[in-house]
Amino acid sequence: MFACGAAWPKAGDWTAAEWATWRDGQIAYILEPTKGPDRRPQLVRSQVALRCEEAHRFIRPLLAKDPGYFRDGAERQAEMSNFVSFVEAQRLAGVKGHSLGMQVSDAEYWSYAASAVKLPELLASQAFLEAMSHPDGYGEAVAMIEARNASVADARKWTVLPFKGKFIKSVDRSTYGRLLVVVPEDGRDVWVSFAIATPDMKKPPEVRSVSVVAIERTDGGSRAYLMDFLRTRRTSRGPIELMPTALLPDNPSKNCYDCHKAAVLPVHPESEYVFDSSGALVERQAGSASVAAQVNARIRAYGKADFGPQDSSAYGPSLGSGREHGAAWVRQMAGTRLSDASVARVVEAMACAKCHDAFAPLNFPEAVRTDRETKSMRGKRGLAQAFVEDGLMPPGNSLTPEERRALWQCLTADYFDPAARDGALVEWLRGKDEG
Repeated sequence: MFACGAAWPKAGDWTAAEWATWRDGQIAYILEPTKGPDRRPQLVRSQVALRCEEAHRFIRPLLAKDPGYFRDGAERQAEMSNFVSFVEAQRLAGVKGHSLGMQVSDAEYWSYAASAVKLPELLASQAFLEAMSHPDGYGEAVAMIEARNASVADARKWTVLPFKGKFIKSVDRSTYGRLLVVVPEDGRDVWVSFAIATPDMKKPPEVRSVSVVAIERTDGGSRAYLMDFLRTRRTSRGPIELMPTALLPDNPSKNCYDCHKAAVLPVHPESEYVFDSSGALVERQAGSASVAAQVNARIRAYGKADFGPQDSSAYGPSLGSGREHGAAWVRQMAGTRLSDASVARVVEAMACAKCHDAFAPLNFPEAVRTDRETKSMRGKRGLAQAFVEDGLMPPGNSLTPEERRALWQCLTADYFDPAARDGALVEWLRGKDEG
């Protein structure tokens, strides 16, 4: 499969066709699935990174001599450009000091993002951090925000949403609970998410993580900065400090873009919380105003995000790229007996890219099944799968539960079919969709 034991080719030694043959072997190897706990095929995220590193090691000396070798010359560029970009991006997940998957090191990214992701003075104050250090203090912390809001204009007020998430635990792996604070500033919004213990936890663990997404508005879109922090004390009675995980020797944060195709993800909580008269968190009653709907409306206005040193274009095309399939294929992929009307509804709903290309392509690895879901995601489903199967996407759809399950099976098979080892992702890697 790999020719890594052979001498690497010198410029001009291989024709475009010979490079294409090598590339196709690499695609098959890099995207070789394994069987997950449920015996279904899945990709192992770490294996993809390691195999991309092997491929990159083979072409690295050539790139060192001529960085534009695979991007210059129409025929070679068409055959190799997408594949080389993918390999260069995905290998970083296995490179020490690049846990965030950026083209710069984690420490360099901190230098790039530090000023943008700085917490507002109140949220970084010892009084606020101490209140947030234990469940009995959450109400006190929110009261500080409410007192601050009382003295400013409506446009400058902070939005607060305590909730329990559906999908993934906090960076410190302690909880699904979050206290979200949305801070509007001049030309920028800062989204600060404190991990919190939820009311159903009988013995709350130590909760330490804080995640920040800063969105700066630009012409036609936005620029995004993402960073996780851990709340730490140097001594048992010392002040609480906010340590960026990017500076830790073993960064617990992983590639943000794997999940954050939009810099700020829509909030669809399992539970929203409010505070009762004693200051304790309780579930919001059905029928009362939802803060989640309010913050999601703000997200939609950001447009497509520029992630800076994250080459998001190297993650492939979006899920639902519009490839045509017949009724027989839909029934085969869905593994169910669908009526002709249901098949037509599923096919019509498979056009995710028509909207997502403009603001958040649902590309690799969100569009394929990986071990990340079985290891990290609640319900053993990725975000895109959960949004489709729970009826959140496409917007305003009236698909039945059976049709939604069929839709996801068809979408992911169209993107990457592990049995046939083809799909929109493979076509893109082969340069067939230069878009």
